[in-house]
Formats: sequence, C-alpha cells, structure tokens
Amino acid sequence: MNAPVSIGSESESTQLPSIDLNSYTFTIRPDCNLSLSVLSRRFRGSFGYYLRRTFCVSPGSRSCGECRLAQECVYGYLFESVAPPGRRIMRLYSTVPHPFTYEIDLGTDTGTMDIRLVLVGASVQFFPHVFLALQRMGTEGLGKDIGGFGIERVSDCTGAAVYRKENERLEHNPVTMSVPAYTQRGAKGFKIDLTTPLRLQRDGRVLTQIDFPAFATSVARRATLLSYFYCRREITSDNRTLKRSVAAATVVSDDTRYVHISRHSRRQARRYDNGGLLGSFEVMGKFPAELVAFLNLGTYIHAGKATSFGYGRYRLSLR
Repeated sequence: MNAPVSIGSESESTQLPSIDLNSYTFTIRPDCNLSLSVLSRRFRGSFGYYLRRTFCVSPGSRSCGECRLAQECVYGYLFESVAPPGRRIMRLYSTVPHPFTYEIDLGTDTGTMDIRLVLVGASVQFFPHVFLALQRMGTEGLGKDIGGFGIERVSDCTGAAVYRKENERLEHNPVTMSVPAYTQRGAKGFKIDLTTPLRLQRDGRVLTQIDFPAFATSVARRATLLSYFYCRREITSDNRTLKRSVAAATVVSDDTRYVHISRHSRRQARRYDNGGLLGSFEVMGKFPAELVAFLNLGTYIHAGKATSFGYGRYRLSLR
C-alpha cells in the first residue's frame, strides 16, 4: 500500500508546528428514523464495530495486542492504536493516541448530514477500508430498530470528490495536507467556541471549569504525539516560552458550562459520566506564533480527552 504523500508547502510553516492529515466529508442521506442526535451517539461504536467485523483477521483474539498484524490492520491501527516497538516516548504505555477525529453536522442539502472524518498521517492509507466500513454501516444500520443511511458523495481536504453515488466508484489518492500555521505572527488574545464537549483533566481529576493552561497543554501534547507516531516527524517547541505565555494569560470571558453525559461501556460493563465543557471563553495575553499554530492544529485534531468520540472540537478566533 502506498504511503501518503504530503501536498503542503514547507515555507508556510517554517519552524512552526505542523501536522499531516486529510479531512474527508461524507455527505449522507439518513433513513427517516435516524436523527442527528442518534447518529452522533452511535457513530463511534458502530464505526469500530463495522471496521472490526469487516477487516479483523483474528476475531478470536482477546485484544489487538496479541495480534501480529496489529500495526497493519485498520481496526487495530485506528481503534486500539497499539504502541509501536522501538518508540522513544510513551514507553510505559501499551497504546498511543488514536489518529482520527470526527464531526457530525446537518448537511447543506435538504435532508442530508455531513460526517467529517480527519485521518492523521499514515492512517490516510486506510481510507478505502474506512469508506467500506461506513458504507456497510449505512446499509446494515446502527443498531436494532435504528436506520442507516446512503452515502451521496465524499470529498477530501482539497475539495475534490473521491466518491459520487452516481458512479459508485471510489477514486482515492492517499495524500495529506500539511496544516500550516494560522499566522506567522503572535496574538493578543483568542476566542474559543467549544462545539462538542471538552474533557480536560489535571492531576487525574476531570475539570468542570475552564482552565486555559490545561487546554493549551492538551492541544500541544496531542499534536506532538500524533506527529511523532503517525507523521514520523518530531515537533520541537520552546516549552519555556509557551508555558510562560500560557501561565500569564487572563480569561476575560467565560461562558462555559459542564454538561454531564452518561455513557455505557461494553468492555467495562458499566455506565459512567463522560461529560465535558461546552460554550465559549476568551483569553488575553501575549501569545507567540508557536502557540497560535498549536491552537490552529487543534481545530483539526481536537483537544482534551475522548477526541476519538468527537469530543474537544472548537472554533478559534484571534483577537
């Protein structure tokens, strides 16, 4: 399988954090009994279910860690994300961050919805597998008495159509775009609009109020890890300057609230709170271009915990 090819411009993001990814927008037409809220709740579990059911070559294994093909299998690569051998970071962990996020919104065409799926780095090579799994999900449905959907079209990060319902042909070129810096300059402030729950932790405790240092740190850490494990590129940053600017920041407006969300874990056979923060907040300070670049990356890869559940999506505005 061919490795993804980057189509970004190096000069656009010189010495600033960048990451390779592709963003695919699936425009779907749902059955009459599949609502946006149901699709949002069921998508992640159904996505993993159909990937494993369709492509797992060792269904009898208790975990992907026991499988020799864990690094080659689309399910193991995306959902279990077994830590590769020979790594220099996260050596005490058996898994690494998942290389995908997703967003679900109403479509621009009447009666449609859009699933925007972001694949990071080398995971782009698995897009044909992802497409077939979602196609099967749409045909067979998302659960008992829950309908499915038909895929109308799929476009990639360049806006090019890689699939149209009319010809039923997948035309995929495994390219990635290098997300450039939002600006080469720093900023005096930001407005962050949280559009899906933001789940932040500090010292193992889930935060119920916004904490800008924890937010910024989560984005920078996630970008650094994804780049290392999936883009084969290390992001080096001036940690001292970043920490100083973040610590000196002032939250001048906070309209966030913590929303409790109950989730059932089949693996743990129990329900637990998987809530997070929603709303918006503004911060002021003196922020270097490097931090602006990290926060721009976060609009693609999301922030905080549970990003593979669609959590941590936000919009960024400079002040």
